[in-house]
Amino acid sequence: MPIEPDPIGFRLASSTERPRSRARAETPRRVVCSRRFHSPCGLWAYDLATKARKTLPDDLELSELLGRLSYEKKEYPRAIQLLQESARKRPLSADSLFYLGMSQLQAKQKAEAQGVLNQALVAGLHEPLATEAKRALADLQRE
Repeated sequence: MPIEPDPIGFRLASSTERPRSRARAETPRRVVCSRRFHSPCGLWAYDLATKARKTLPDDLELSELLGRLSYEKKEYPRAIQLLQESARKRPLSADSLFYLGMSQLQAKQKAEAQGVLNQALVAGLHEPLATEAKRALADLQRE
């Protein structure tokens, strides 16, 4: 089943895997966020993910999602913490590496950001994030 974009910037992803419990089925990982964070749905997703994290503190997918949402909310130290926590337990996706690298860049951790953004590109980061990562890396080279 294809994923259809929602006009307000979010889309619901269908999953072929069966949830292990009712609590897991209600976690916000099925919400895939777009670049329009400050919509009512963006704030709702962040609040829902934050609440779910209290119940499921060891859920790696939830940590990764909350890290991405924290980046969109410009909470860069929290995004770094959550994404690094996930990375210690399993490899991050190219998109999550992008969000980690960009958060590090915003937090003035330039050397770390450069390495992580390069990893994101090597991991197959797709457009438009790839262009944004390349631009950030070029800016770092000029400094």
